Amino acid sequence: MMPEMPQTPAASQSIDLKKDREVSSIPKTGESGNWVYPSPQQFYHALLRKNKEAEAEAMDDVVYAHNVTNERSWKAILDWEKLHAKSCPTPSLLRFVGRQKDLSWGGWWSKTLSYRGVPFDRHDWFVDRCGERTVRYVIDYYDDSKAG
Repeated sequence: MMPEMPQTPAASQSIDLKKDREVSSIPKTGESGNWVYPSPQQFYHALLRKNKEAEAEAMDDVVYAHNVTNERSWKAILDWEKLHAKSCPTPSLLRFVGRQKDLSWGGWWSKTLSYRGVPFDRHDWFVDRCGERTVRYVIDYYDDSKAG
């Protein structure tokens, strides 16, 4: 499911980027081990592939923010999954899909009624409940200037 993410410098790149990858705390469904985050070099390529603005000098900070955000998202999912701890004490992530251009119901309500407006990103996380059921969590990410 993951696209090829090269570790070689891009033609437009002005500096060398780190190629080290960080292992997440998020367990992979059907495999031993956890999901692995992209390196700054791979993240830079991913932004270019998606025709997004990419500043090589900022990649370390961008990847750090990305990883922290995903870890916090997983923690929030686990908080909800505690409600099902009897039937599945160890949920895992089957897959996730970035759907930035698709507005969720929550995103629509925010756009219509909230000062936050539309989310800058959306991820659909598909969580495996110990082989019994797959559950989708729709997570909208906002740039909330009023949040502390």
